[in-house]
Amino acid sequence: MKGHLLEVELLSLDPRNYDRIQDFLTKYNDLLLQLKGCGIDKSKEESRQVLSIMSKLGPEYSVFVSTFHSVRLATGKTYTMPSLKEFMESLIFEQDKLIGMGKIKPPKAHALVVHDGSHNKSHRSDSNQKNQ
Repeated sequence: MKGHLLEVELLSLDPRNYDRIQDFLTKYNDLLLQLKGCGIDKSKEESRQVLSIMSKLGPEYSVFVSTFHSVRLATGKTYTMPSLKEFMESLIFEQDKLIGMGKIKPPKAHALVVHDGSHNKSHRSDSNQKNQ
């Protein structure tokens, strides 16, 4: 019964409900581990998982999804689906590109880190000027 509930949660997991794609992927991987603990191993279904995640991405990822499918169709039988890990890494990279292009807003935690970094730089510059 617990395995069934975890599968339902995995299927209903939506990346648009998370500030960062990494948070979604962490939850996704956590559910996969919990399922494995219940005797349900999804490792043979990685292609299906990749396609499932892509189908849930918001419109800001439309170029990423379109490119993925175009390459898959263009290469035909020679196409090799990426592993779930490789796909997740490329999705994180895509998120970073979208943030850099201003297509999506950086997560709040990311914005604080950037803010703190610039604050430290100006503080260091002030300290360096005082020491000279």
